[in-house]
Amino acid sequence: MRLSHPFAATRRQGREHSDFFGTLNSKAILVAMTELGGLQVVLALTGLIRNKVAAVYLKTSGMGEWSQILAIATIAFTIVQFGMIVGLSRNTAAATTVEERQRQLSVAGTLTMAVTLSVLLACFALFLAPASPLVLAHLGISRRLALALLLFIVLMAPVEALRNNYLSFLQGILDVRGIATKRSIAVIFATLAAIPLVAYLGVVGACLQFALGSLLLAVLLGQRCYQLGFHPLRFAWQRSTALQLAWLGIASLLMSFSYSWVDVLIRAQLIRCAGLSEAGIYQAAFLLSSQVTQIALGSIGVFSLASISTSHEPEVLAQRLHLLYRVILPISATGLGLLGLLERPVVRLLFSAEFTPSSELLPLLLVANSMQAACWVAGAPLLGCGRVGVWLALQLTGAGLRYVTASIFLPRIGTQAIPVAFFLGQILDLSTSLLYCSRKMQIRTAGPDLARIALSAVLPGVLALIGLHATPLAFTSGALLLAG
Repeated sequence: MRLSHPFAATRRQGREHSDFFGTLNSKAILVAMTELGGLQVVLALTGLIRNKVAAVYLKTSGMGEWSQILAIATIAFTIVQFGMIVGLSRNTAAATTVEERQRQLSVAGTLTMAVTLSVLLACFALFLAPASPLVLAHLGISRRLALALLLFIVLMAPVEALRNNYLSFLQGILDVRGIATKRSIAVIFATLAAIPLVAYLGVVGACLQFALGSLLLAVLLGQRCYQLGFHPLRFAWQRSTALQLAWLGIASLLMSFSYSWVDVLIRAQLIRCAGLSEAGIYQAAFLLSSQVTQIALGSIGVFSLASISTSHEPEVLAQRLHLLYRVILPISATGLGLLGLLERPVVRLLFSAEFTPSSELLPLLLVANSMQAACWVAGAPLLGCGRVGVWLALQLTGAGLRYVTASIFLPRIGTQAIPVAFFLGQILDLSTSLLYCSRKMQIRTAGPDLARIALSAVLPGVLALIGLHATPLAFTSGALLLAG
């Protein structure tokens, strides 16, 4: 039997990568979107099942506790991942040889493990500090769950760092099917484990099922790297490569950290103002809107960045943005609009009657999620053309606006302030990205594309308002509007 070279599959993928972006058109984008979206349906459906299990066994207050633990842990995980989802994905896509790609992966492993060690030492120091109980109480974490939170972070931080490295690397070589297949296997096993773990152990069980899924996914993604001829656990150091990864990584890290920290602070304010049950109700609405966004759009943020990064010519970039808007916006509007129209029965089916108030939060959340899709595309030229500082400044400004808005309006209008803050943050992000690209980079967005952005944002909100007060006539009108 004739054996092929272990890097042969990777070389073929490199040629497919070049051919794909050399013939980028609406059909090519649609095919990639179909692969991403279709393969992510399994991930989203299993996520909805786990949410249902959590809703039944944890109730609204337990959901509030679990969501806050996960939000705090996500801050630590975001730091140890060190922004590799942008830096490693982009640099791997730009690499021209197998050896260079392996070097990117090995140096990223060394960087993230060094950061992980620092984070774990900091976590132990914070946990042992005299002010620790006061800080945790301020963040909505009870004493009985403080140790569980610490163990969760300590055990999962190295796993999350490696898992994210492997995912970022495979995204960089556009191994879409490989990624989604491995993720599907991992989440199916995690979902099967969720029922007994959450039923018998409550919030601690929810932590364990998350850990099981993440660990299995890290193993499977590492195995996929090895199948393609790379060494996932090889660590190396090269100063120039580290600096390239660190620059994009730090920018992405600061953005992700700011969004995660703002999310924690807003949820903590919500818990203090309205209690854990209200935090659980918001979590249900947030999970629905974000998971439908993932089904509709998959990894479109990375896909957009990869497609933009191959050229710096304004005319070429404008044409590629037009193609992305033309395909992505109708898909996002349709998926989010359908959820809006069916929001009340969906909430009852996927959670329970106790979570019915969640549907009141969906109209603005769906509008903001639809605008987020446009933001991912509009901001891609900033990263693709190396305007990292500008991109970071816009993201931090948006996060700041979101926090300030939520802080001002939470005491006045309650939980609805969080979707309002999210919506205003997306408006700022989108408008400033479009303006900067037009004025400074000569990448102008055509009138029809601006109309698509506006229509794709308005449609889910209108359908969600119809879904809140659905009469047979209103529902029929909404269905016709969605079909049109």
